[in-house]
Order: sequence, then structure tokens, then C-alpha cells
Amino acid sequence: MRRRPLVLCSLPLSALLALSVATLPAEGAAPARKAAPARAVTGVSGLDNAVRISWRPAAGANRYRVKWAYAPWDKWPSTTRYTAWLPASTRSSTRAVSTDAAHDTTMTAVPYGNPVFARVQTAYGSRLGPWSATRAIWPRVSQPDSGDGVRLGTYNVMLAGTTNWARRMPRIARNIAARNLNVVALQETMNTNGGGIAARLTSLTHRTWKVAPTGVSEGRILYDAGRFSLRSSGLLNSYSPSGQSIHSYRTGKVIPTPYARLRPAGSSRTFTVVSVHFGPAKPQLGPNRTGNKQTGATARAVLAALNRLTSTSEPAAIAGDFAAGYGVWGDPNPPQPTFVRAGWWDAMASMSRLGVRYSTTNGRRVQRPTSTVASRADGIFLRHIHGTTRYVNVANFFMPGTRVPPSDHNLVFAYFQLPR
Repeated sequence: MRRRPLVLCSLPLSALLALSVATLPAEGAAPARKAAPARAVTGVSGLDNAVRISWRPAAGANRYRVKWAYAPWDKWPSTTRYTAWLPASTRSSTRAVSTDAAHDTTMTAVPYGNPVFARVQTAYGSRLGPWSATRAIWPRVSQPDSGDGVRLGTYNVMLAGTTNWARRMPRIARNIAARNLNVVALQETMNTNGGGIAARLTSLTHRTWKVAPTGVSEGRILYDAGRFSLRSSGLLNSYSPSGQSIHSYRTGKVIPTPYARLRPAGSSRTFTVVSVHFGPAKPQLGPNRTGNKQTGATARAVLAALNRLTSTSEPAAIAGDFAAGYGVWGDPNPPQPTFVRAGWWDAMASMSRLGVRYSTTNGRRVQRPTSTVASRADGIFLRHIHGTTRYVNVANFFMPGTRVPPSDHNLVFAYFQLPR
């Protein structure tokens, strides 16, 4: 057999040392670790007096937990709750909401129209994975009983008669007409009487619109005269009990607050619409507890006057600019919990909601959506009307050829059934 010669190679000592160090495991080095579990992909659903979040299996996860909150972005941390860690086979979690709106400290009973916020965290062994995006979940609103259809809007038109009103007014009217409304509560009509908007609506919709006479008032109530007859109208202040005036905390003056009692064509049932514009002492500060106490007191003054004007058994709507109050989560004082505790429903307790990720005020600029639910200065509250079929905040409606809205507030509207 032929033998091959042995060949010896020489390497520098430094290269041999480098080779030995590179091929040995570092002292105390841990074995390769499993990648962190993936983020859960979630879906949500509203149930009767409850909400549910569900998720698909996340790669690498062998357990999950759910964070339930009653405000977005941890703005009300004392009420936040976590589930126990759930096994890998779990695909959903459900949380009940209160059925007693008058005593619901979380303010998520159905009449509030407020969502519950939820997100899911994954884990594998001792390794925690990421949280899912926060989801807003509303409890289910039942199909309303049949009745006369009302499509009510509220619109703070921003200093009517000023600030290029001749160009802004037609665009405001077109916004209303495009939503197929039949009643609208206006605020900040100033020295105008709403007649210009009513005339423009008549032209655009080919239906006769009228203004409910209320004398000198902060706002106006317009209605489709083919759908409704006017039974009475005036200032709600005329019915204010002693010591409960509807006034501005900024100026100390009474806010002339209009109302109109309307009857649908062919019906014997009357309902009352009130257009409000609340005035805390320092609205420029945005939602704050002092302002909320003031606007809450104004809400009670409106209810006190309305209860003297009409029977508490009569359906009614209070619509307008409530000067924020939704932004201080957990505060029991602003108008929304004040009305709901008195038996009213927020119109955002709806079978369908659009535009809720935008604020109802726009600063006359293009609006960007938030990740969950935005603040609301404007709204609609309903008595003896338990839920709406549609609720819309109309964001990013502009003047022709511009990116500027015709008012610094959005049009907000709701569709509902007036019980017969």
C-alpha cells in the first residue's frame, strides 16, 4: 500500500488562541432562548349587558391574560382589572357591565353609550409577550321598538352672522341636508334667527323647513314641516324654578335656551327638543373637575325646567354643546352621568356608530383619528327612547376647495324611533 506523506502546518500562536476561544462556549452563557411570543390578533363583540374580546392563537404563546379598563390609555387606573392567566386553549374573555345605570360607578351600563376598553397579553413560560392594541367594546343595544322615525342633529355653527358667515352658512346647510335629517338643534346662532339655514335646507331637500319661534335665544331649532307639526316653542328659562337658572359660569348671565314641542305627522305623540350650550367659567382649559361641576349643575337646571314644562312621561331630547366633560374619566359630575342617572340615554348607545375616533370639535383643521374613542363636547340625550339605530360624528367636512371646516364643531346626529 502506498503511504501518503504526513504534512505539518504551522500557525502563529495568536491564531491558535483565537480559534480556541471562538470555538468554546462563553463562561456562564445560557442556551439559545425561544423567541418571545407574538402579539395577539383580537376581535370584539357586544353582548347583552356584557362585552367580549376574542383572539386567534399567537405564535409561541402558551397562555394569555386580558386587561379590562374603563378609560383609554390608562386614564382611570383605579378601575382597571386583569384576568388570571388563561390557558393556551382559551380564545375569548367576557366581562359584564352594570344593569343599574343610576348607580353604575364605572359608567358603562348601556344607557351611557360608553365602551369598555380591552387588550390581550401573551406569554410563554416566564417570558411575557407584547400587549395587543387596545379595543373599544360597547355592550349590545337592542333593536328599538317600532315608532315614528326621528333623525336629529346638533350643530354648533360658530358665531353665526360673523367670520365669513355668507360663505359658511350654505356649506353648513349642505352638511345637514346630506345626512337626511328632519330636526336639527343649532347653537351659537347669535343675532341670526336660523331662517337662512332653513331656506337653504328647503332648497336642497325639496321639503319645507321651518324655525321654531323662540324669540332671542342662544340657539335655534329647525324642523321639516312636512314631517312634524309644531305644538309650542319658546325659552326653557321661563320654566326654571327659583335658584336653578340656566346660566353661563363665565359671564354670570342667563343662557336663553330654546325648546320646541313637535308632533310627527299622523301621530298623537308629542316630544320636546331642547338646544343647549353650556358655559363653564374657563372653557379654554378643556375638561376639568371644576368645569364638570359647573356643567353638571347646568344639566340639573335644564332638567328642573324641562320637568316643569312637560310631563316626565313625555319623550324628549336634549341636544347641543355641553362644553366637554367626557375627558375626566370617572368624574361623576359632568352632564353625561347627570342625565343618565336621571333616566336619560346617551345617543351613542347605538346599534351603529361612526366617527367616534374623532373629537366633535375640530379647531377648523383637518382631524386625525385617535386609536380608540375621542373626546366629545357635543351630544344628544334622550328620555324614554332606549337606544338609537345610528350615531354619527361628521368629521372632516370642508369648505369647497379647502381643508377648512365651516365651523369649529362637527355636526353630530342620531336616528331613533319615537315611541307611539
